[in-house]
Amino acid sequence: TWTPTPAPTPAPTQAPDLCEDAPLLPTGNGLYTGSTRGLAVDIWESYECRKNSISSPGVWYRLMGTGGDVTVDTCDNFTSYDTRIAVVTGVCYNATCIDEDDDGCGSMGGPSLVKFNTQVGVEYKILVYGSGSDAGNFGLSVTWTPTPAPNPVP
Repeated sequence: TWTPTPAPTPAPTQAPDLCEDAPLLPTGNGLYTGSTRGLAVDIWESYECRKNSISSPGVWYRLMGTGGDVTVDTCDNFTSYDTRIAVVTGVCYNATCIDEDDDGCGSMGGPSLVKFNTQVGVEYKILVYGSGSDAGNFGLSVTWTPTPAPNPVP
């Protein structure tokens, strides 16, 4: 059965290539399109996760934790290059790595996927960038897993 790709949800603003300027994404599922073409390379952008510098431009987003699980990925038809995703918390450029992925959607040289548990009120920063020096268009999908209702006490 064919399932069409959902229409992209516009980001609150054009996502910048600087961590400190990252737009806050609304709570809820969404697909945000962007591009890393023509952006400056900040070699320290994902240092917290990779422990070395990068050679491709990146675009930052932020989201607030709800206490539930969230998946962020570039596994869609809008992504035109080999992406990586890093998720961090804390202050930009001195953050704590939550997770980082390259090719997590199942194909070598392809899109990426990170699933993580959030804490209520904690801000998470998401960096979409290229593997090696790759740059291009992407669709960042944000999918929240519903938190199950607690079992009633008899």
